[in-house]
Amino acid sequence: MLETAKNIVQQYAVEEKIKFLKKVRDGELGREAAAKIIEDRRVSWIKNNIARLKEVYKDLSLPLAAHRIIYFEHMYIFPPDSVVFEMSPDFIIVRSYNFCPYLQACQTLGLDSRDICRHICQKPVEEMIKYIHPNLKFWRNYNKIRPHEEYCEEYISLENEIACPPIAALKALAGGLRPPPLARGGVLAMTIKNHEERKNSHY
Repeated sequence: MLETAKNIVQQYAVEEKIKFLKKVRDGELGREAAAKIIEDRRVSWIKNNIARLKEVYKDLSLPLAAHRIIYFEHMYIFPPDSVVFEMSPDFIIVRSYNFCPYLQACQTLGLDSRDICRHICQKPVEEMIKYIHPNLKFWRNYNKIRPHEEYCEEYISLENEIACPPIAALKALAGGLRPPPLARGGVLAMTIKNHEERKNSHY
């Protein structure tokens, strides 16, 4: 019975996203306007819940707390479906395998999920995460996103003077570029090396 209820909820979510993205595809709704609709909803939720959730996750690093708040509390993703693949105190790499109504809607409408996620879905999370901490940043690896990969790879970082060089390197990797020499040292050097090895071996 619970499985049936879950299927009904998921199907409703997909149908709603199909209606929403069809307006974008057909030119009835611009991408910026679509992103703003999602952003307003996410920001409203985080404003109403952030005080309580900061207390719940106060013992975690800020990137890990942000992951729990956004993925588990807000998006209701089942923890095994959103895995922290690598981490340091200032950043995490997340690989998500969860049910995603936007992905399903993109496939139904023949839209490229990379385009929809980059131009419509990313900025709302970027704005939302600032309410957890103003120096937290969120971005996706558009070389590793479903259905072009078996998971969606996303990064959450706490940017500061120490973290910025390696974070910039990881952003370069996410865009398919080679990181600058400056970013080869520091606390994330091994992570960057491992990330490149996996990328080169088509992991």
